[in-house]
Amino acid sequence: MAVNWKKIKRRLGKDTDAAIAQDIGVSTQRVQQVRTKFRIEPAYGPGGCPFFWTQKEIALLGTMSDRKVGELLGVPKDAVKYKRRLLNIAAHGHHRSERTEIVLRRIARSRKGVTCREIAAKTSLSLEAVRSVVDRLAARGEIEANGTRPAKRRGRREVVWIVA
Repeated sequence: MAVNWKKIKRRLGKDTDAAIAQDIGVSTQRVQQVRTKFRIEPAYGPGGCPFFWTQKEIALLGTMSDRKVGELLGVPKDAVKYKRRLLNIAAHGHHRSERTEIVLRRIARSRKGVTCREIAAKTSLSLEAVRSVVDRLAARGEIEANGTRPAKRRGRREVVWIVA
């Protein structure tokens, strides 16, 4: 069955792709393709719900599971997860590993910055373990690179990390 998208176009961006797809008997992905072709934004933006977060609601993020926060606020858990990640808030029950704490303590003690190699030399962690932790922390925005400085060997340069 051919769909007259010109008639459906009025609903795109005003109703969810899933609701339109169900009404006209096509897949959600097909509706999304057509909506994108017409350069129309999704009805409710990222997270999939028409929800504007208050400070009190944001304060709930990370204090209980995303599912429970979603049920409490009447929004999908995926919308809660999206907002929590957007604000860089750890999930409920998520605790940093001992390795991460060791690396963060060593970085916090340093005033001029510290390399991964120096952290590994002063702790019980391997260089690869330190680099893994540092990469993860940098990706989350908890620490940032503050330039480079010459390494002790072979004229290489090493990244100096500081607390963000």
